[in-house]
Amino acid sequence: MIKPNFILIKQRIFLKKNKLPNSESSIKGNILYLKGMNYAYTLDCDMALVYFNQAISAYRLGKDPLSQMNIKLAYLNKAYCLIEMNNLKDAERFLILSQVKRSDIYASASAPQIYSDILNQFVVLGFAKILALRNNFNRSNEVLLSILKLQDKSNISDTDTDICLLLSHNFLKMKDIEKSRYFDDLYQRKMAEKNKIQIEILNNLLLQNKKNADQKIQQQNNEIVKLTIILILFSTALSLVLAHKVRKIRKANEFIRNGLYRSCN
Repeated sequence: MIKPNFILIKQRIFLKKNKLPNSESSIKGNILYLKGMNYAYTLDCDMALVYFNQAISAYRLGKDPLSQMNIKLAYLNKAYCLIEMNNLKDAERFLILSQVKRSDIYASASAPQIYSDILNQFVVLGFAKILALRNNFNRSNEVLLSILKLQDKSNISDTDTDICLLLSHNFLKMKDIEKSRYFDDLYQRKMAEKNKIQIEILNNLLLQNKKNADQKIQQQNNEIVKLTIILILFSTALSLVLAHKVRKIRKANEFIRNGLYRSCN
């Protein structure tokens, strides 16, 4: 399955410029797509395909740029599921459908070029996987190396680990042990770098959450202090009022006692 983390991060930039569709079909499509991804990651491709098909049907009802972008992702992940199931003919068909052209509706609606670049790299990677499964390792390697070369120019590296891993497997099948080990080592290094970045991102999120929690606690403490001060002021004012009333009562009682004393005399 493709790794949509980078795409989802970039979508935030896109959503700042494009209003999120609030149509029922778009929301339904997103829910179904996420369900499909959940099954795809557990390699239950039969169930994943069910939800991807339902998501595609929902997205087709939406004409907004985001729905058109998401339908491409659904096509692409459906194709990858079909590759896992060795249904290569149908996989090729959905890889073609998932390709992004500048004439596509969302591509011309202020969506950054990086979306089409990333998606199209995953499409080409999908075709390379199919070539490898058909034992056409030379052609598969040519395609994979062309993507790596393109990544050096575009500075987009979402598929680099997948490419290195497949190159290592391909060269192993071709009994080229030296190149297989080279790309396996490269895969391990790139994975370590990405894991480090992911850990840093996670730590930053945890720190931000802790900071937010500390701020919330501080706000709550400030509210408690304010409330305490108000209660103290109120208690003080009430005490003063009561003291004043007590003094008045005492004076009244004293006046009455003095009056009774004089009348008795």
